Amino acid sequence: MTRTFTSAVALMLAAAPALAQTSDTASADNGEIAGYCDRAFYPADENGDGMISQDEAAALGKAAYKSIDANADGSIDRDELTNCMETSAAIRQAMSGSTDDAFARLDTDQSGDISAKEYQTSVSEHWKDAQAWSGDSAKGWSGEDVSNTGQDATAEGSKMTGEEFMAQSGNTFRMTDADRSGTLSKEEYGSRSQAYEYDEDLAGKTFDGMDQNGDDMVSQEEFLEAMDKAHEQARTAAEHDGYYDSAKGAPATYIYMYAM
Repeated sequence: MTRTFTSAVALMLAAAPALAQTSDTASADNGEIAGYCDRAFYPADENGDGMISQDEAAALGKAAYKSIDANADGSIDRDELTNCMETSAAIRQAMSGSTDDAFARLDTDQSGDISAKEYQTSVSEHWKDAQAWSGDSAKGWSGEDVSNTGQDATAEGSKMTGEEFMAQSGNTFRMTDADRSGTLSKEEYGSRSQAYEYDEDLAGKTFDGMDQNGDDMVSQEEFLEAMDKAHEQARTAAEHDGYYDSAKGAPATYIYMYAM
C-alpha cells in the first residue's frame, strides 16, 4: 500500500536528499543521537505528542549548547557558534526543497502571504495523516514517506521522526522568512534558495546578542537565557494562532520557527 500525503509543507521538503550518516548521527543499531549542529535538530518531545513543553524546551536548549561547545570547555566562542550555524545552514538547505504550487496551497486565505498559522495547519494535517498511517508518530519515516516524492530515499540518514519533520518544517519557515516578519511573502518564497545559505553577518549578530557581558564568550547561562526568551516568543506566537496548550506546550514547528 502506498501512503499519499497532500500537505503543502511536505511539498516544500520534497527535494530533500538522503542525508549521509556520520558517527554522531542517530542510529537504530547503536542508539546514538546526532548533535544539534549535525542535523539542525535534537529530539526533545519525550512523550511523542508533537508539542514541546517548557521543561522539554529547557532540555533542548542544554543539548544544543553541548553540541555547539565543540571543545567541551564550558563556554561557546565565536568560532564554535559560527561553525555550528554554518553546518546547520547546510543541512537546512539540503532539506528544504519545494514545488511550484506549494505557495498557493499554503496561502489558504489568498492574502499573498503565508502566515505561521496557515503553515502550522498544513504541518498538523501532515502529522495527523502520519499518525493515522503508522499509529506512532515517533517512528522513523523514510524520505519517500515524508515528502511523497516517489524517490528511492530509504537510507537511514533520510529517515525522520514526526518530531523532526515538524522541526525541519519550522526551520524551513524561519530560513525563508528573511525579514523576520512572521509571514512568508511571495517574494521571500521565490528567493528561498538564497535564504537557506549561511549568513556570516547573522552568525555574528546572534553571538553578540547572546554575549551579554561582552567577554567574547557565551556562557551556558547566557545561552539558556537567550533560548528561554526565544521559547517564550514561540509560545506567544503559538498561543496567538490557537496552537498553544498550557499543559503540553507549543508545537515543535513553532519552537524551530523562533528559537533554534
